Amino acid sequence: MLDRDEPVPKRPDDGAFFQQRLPAWKPVINIHTTIPVFAVIGLIMIPIGLLLITTTGSVKEARVDYSRCGDCESKPSGEECVCSIEFELSSKFTGRAFHMYYGLEKYYQNHRKYATSRSDKQLRGYPLYRDDNCEPFESDVDTDQYFAPCGLIANSMFNDTFQLTWVSKTDSDGTVIEMNKEINFTREGITWPSDHGIKFRNPMGADLVSAFNGTTKPPDWRKYAYELDPQNPSNNAF
Repeated sequence: MLDRDEPVPKRPDDGAFFQQRLPAWKPVINIHTTIPVFAVIGLIMIPIGLLLITTTGSVKEARVDYSRCGDCESKPSGEECVCSIEFELSSKFTGRAFHMYYGLEKYYQNHRKYATSRSDKQLRGYPLYRDDNCEPFESDVDTDQYFAPCGLIANSMFNDTFQLTWVSKTDSDGTVIEMNKEINFTREGITWPSDHGIKFRNPMGADLVSAFNGTTKPPDWRKYAYELDPQNPSNNAF
């Protein structure tokens, strides 16, 4: 037994905070206090909601479905297919720059095996790093070369390429003016700085071809990683 004068081990300090003696206020919730609070919050949220609706309503979007463009559906998987489709904008789009993005239907990426099939260390600049998470797309069974990048996520990367041409425009008096002007695309400024400089980095060295020596492209890729954007070294490869 412990003597009364002997200090108790691990005893909390005799303070208001540790002994739960701080003053506290517990509101009494009833109909007379609840209704005014909700009314004030509602009056504040109404203009915020109207502002958001007005802002989103002013955004213009044009969707073009090219799923059945040309005879691409009848060609075997992996065979290159080139097709063109013409579309007309129903309203005038104003601005200095526009965003172009793609959408896929019935393509699910939440399967655990798919979500974990990647190598974070390899994407940080170590193309020869072996990672079992990339199976069954870790290395080529014929050449025993590592896939760079490896894994299911990299192998299923969307690889369609686009070329947008402004063919003609209709003037205010109904006159059709031929333009035939190619629209320039930029791939910069679309990623977070943490992704571009921390999570994804190229191997050390100025020559990417030599840095990726001993690796090969994923099975469903048409280009090697160092051929994705050769005109812009800061946006190429990983």
